[in-house]
Amino acid sequence: MTGVESQLGRLHHAARLLAAADGLAEQVGSTGGPADLAARNRAATRLRELLGDERFDAEWKIGRALSFEDTIAFALEVSGRAGEAVIDKSEHARI
Repeated sequence: MTGVESQLGRLHHAARLLAAADGLAEQVGSTGGPADLAARNRAATRLRELLGDERFDAEWKIGRALSFEDTIAFALEVSGRAGEAVIDKSEHARI
């Protein structure tokens, strides 16, 4: 999703979604493998370059604070698909 957001020129959305994904991965104790971590680091570095430190840091802070449900809702909203999914809070514990 963050790649698509970047390509569409909504870099602030991409930064927020990347931060949310990073926070959720940390919460469940899964940061992915070395390739995943390297890809996230490259994306974060590039987004910081494009947005500037202040805007990137602001979006990162917002993204890291999002709950699982809020992350899904935000992703759907920015993709134009808001309202298409109903989140069962018990489901994400099994992901």
